[in-house]
Amino acid sequence: MWTTNPPLNLIRYLFAIRVNSSLVRLPRFPSLEFSLVLGSMMTERLSSRQARPWRKALQPWQGYEGEILSLPTNLLSSPQQNQPQQNQRSNQRKNQQNQGNHSSPVPEIVWPLDLVIHVYPGKLLYGKGEPILWEMKLFGRDADHRLFLEQLLPAVEEAGITRDQRWKQPAKLWGNFDIESISVAHGLHWEPLVEAGQINFQAFPTPMQWAEELPFTQNAEKPLSKLTWLTPFVFEQVSSDSAGSNRSDQKKSGRQGNQQNNRSRQRRFNPPTIDTILAATAQQLSRSIPIWQAKPGSGPLGGGSGNTIPDDKKGDAKRVEEALETWQAVRQRAKKIRVLRNELQKPPRYWPGQGVGEQQFDLIPPELEPYLMLASILHVGQYRHFGCGTFMLTV
Repeated sequence: MWTTNPPLNLIRYLFAIRVNSSLVRLPRFPSLEFSLVLGSMMTERLSSRQARPWRKALQPWQGYEGEILSLPTNLLSSPQQNQPQQNQRSNQRKNQQNQGNHSSPVPEIVWPLDLVIHVYPGKLLYGKGEPILWEMKLFGRDADHRLFLEQLLPAVEEAGITRDQRWKQPAKLWGNFDIESISVAHGLHWEPLVEAGQINFQAFPTPMQWAEELPFTQNAEKPLSKLTWLTPFVFEQVSSDSAGSNRSDQKKSGRQGNQQNNRSRQRRFNPPTIDTILAATAQQLSRSIPIWQAKPGSGPLGGGSGNTIPDDKKGDAKRVEEALETWQAVRQRAKKIRVLRNELQKPPRYWPGQGVGEQQFDLIPPELEPYLMLASILHVGQYRHFGCGTFMLTV
């Protein structure tokens, strides 16, 4: 059992951006648009060779015309300011005609980075000076503050000041915000990294500080039973013993954007169980914990011997092995927890996910709480890049 820090590399950045135009309207599920715009700007800042995997990752957006995006459909073409004015007007008319006429499912985008974008719940309309909060989470090998400073932060800064007509449009966020502050998670607290537009270069967050002093312990005094999905969830069929499809499978799914499979996932809506959540947690841990990335399939979750763990990671490996000694017992307990009540709703059309809302379970055994707390931080299931698959537990 993880009673202190799980051996998971993660850096959490909390952005507070402030609108600097008279009015901004966000889409109903803004993480999609955040991913598209920031991913496109990352791609354009890289060399041709470095940008190749990013172009592949963004390919599923080509021609997507779901109502959830408030931007034009030809987003990955050359900037529109370089097109003749007549073509721009033609494109605008075409976009207006196509708006709402297609029912394409949301493509499952997988960036070359293990990264989650989670826009905090808010409103649709923001006036000048109003803040928007959103979080960027970097996992595993990508939990690197230098990567954030050199590539990700410049892309966010550019998004706030862009004049590219693909993005800067009336009443849209892009090109119309300032970064007011950025904070980094350190246990239960958020430590300032950027304040009043000034970055503190002396601060250098580590990939383990997120877990320091977090209560990864059993809460025997107040057993929990209610689970509220804060963002939509999508769970594919997960074997009770298998723990890890590798990251290349996830990338393949994202590149293909298989619309038929996405539609079938929407139709087969089965409320998740505690065991479903724990199985998805195990899968994500197998992708994100560095000691299992040393060799594909190594370690307990991957089914190998785990003998390829480097010396400097053996301390973490020992803690993982100790934790996983109880894993099967925890999973068996989870299988016995009944779902007493489901108050779940399908997300609005064109949203990712199968359901959102509340579930009432039997009292959750205290030994399961640390695993579920970790699952809520990880984001579990499909579409996690967009912030799907996070929840809160209450009494």
